[in-house]
Amino acid sequence: MAVWIADTHGLDALSMRQVAAELGVATMSLYHHVRGKDELVEQMVEAVFREDADAAHGEGSTVRHDVDPSGADWRDELEAWTRREWRLLSRHRWLLRVITDFPPLLPPGLLADVERVLAALVDAGLDPITAHQAFQSASGLVEGLALLQAGTDRADRRGLTHRWRTTEVPAILERTGAKNYPLQAGLITSLDAALDVDRMLEFGLARLLDGIAHHLTSRAAEGIG
Repeated sequence: MAVWIADTHGLDALSMRQVAAELGVATMSLYHHVRGKDELVEQMVEAVFREDADAAHGEGSTVRHDVDPSGADWRDELEAWTRREWRLLSRHRWLLRVITDFPPLLPPGLLADVERVLAALVDAGLDPITAHQAFQSASGLVEGLALLQAGTDRADRRGLTHRWRTTEVPAILERTGAKNYPLQAGLITSLDAALDVDRMLEFGLARLLDGIAHHLTSRAAEGIG
């Protein structure tokens, strides 16, 4: 119910009182299960990640975190995590605000999933700090594009996107001289493709994975373990 409220009305609309009202119970009865909104949100994060795993692998078959990750393919693990985060941020728009806040919420299931990716990267030859940087680079790509998508969605709801693309951008280029920015001016007729966040993710993720692979190959050639 809490996830539904946040999905439908946004995180600011979520409160213990609102959840209780939707469930038809007394507000105070919820405090027997969670200590407050912060703990409720943490459980929501855990729930949506578990739900996604169940959908991908079958109900009740959430990824086992007790499995030894040694030998796991780092590229498969990091790519799977990146696509999973993108899928969840697209499905639950409130999640972006939660996982990019500081200090971050770190429910056990999420920590276990991240540990698996980091273990695969370290097993491939990265030191723990570099493995964490690689992981955060992939996660940052997703979160940055999700932020861009969120801004576009807000503009769409206000009817601003079409006007910006068809009126404001051409006017800016005309005022400043389109000949001074020929490449950007040429994108006006292809803005849908240029601003397609899914295509940006595919491009950025492939280049990031290729870059990590090159780094690992270079370390191996130099005999760095």
